[in-house]
Amino acid sequence: MVPNSAGRVHPTVVELEDGHLVCLMRSREADWIYRSESTDFGDSWTEPVPTPLPNNNSGICAVKLASGRVAVAYNHSSAPQAYGQKGAWPGLRCPVSVALSEDGCKTFPLIRHIERGQGYVGDENRSNNMQYEYPCIMQAADGMLHLAYAYETRKGVKWVTLSEADVMGEKRGGGTYNPTSGEVGAH
Repeated sequence: MVPNSAGRVHPTVVELEDGHLVCLMRSREADWIYRSESTDFGDSWTEPVPTPLPNNNSGICAVKLASGRVAVAYNHSSAPQAYGQKGAWPGLRCPVSVALSEDGCKTFPLIRHIERGQGYVGDENRSNNMQYEYPCIMQAADGMLHLAYAYETRKGVKWVTLSEADVMGEKRGGGTYNPTSGEVGAH
């Protein structure tokens, strides 16, 4: 059991090395993604601590990549007005983002916003941007990342394919690759 983990739910676990596990959890307080660690194949865990990634009480998904980095798919937003309240349900569930960590999910120097919503800002941001939520990410045998998430308040599922280099912001020709642009044959 993960000690003092009340309010930390829907875990996603990656194995960094043989027996060394990292568990990321969403927060019912809509503040941060929390991290716990095990070095004995999950027999014991550290108390969860907040990561630098915000969390709005929406699902998260992590995968260890062939490069050794960990990719985390999540909504890059939180609800400061709900901090300290269990079961907080903020309205904003965008953007959908992918963050890369090179140190076992302690820091995330590379973050790419994949789906930003309808583009409303200010007060309209919380009420008019539809929900883009519950992301799931995996890496295929060819190295490409596949990201799926519910879009426009669960109208359906959107599927995006991108490379690790795309998340890192490497340039393609005349500009940075936009995985949601509908561009065909960019891989």
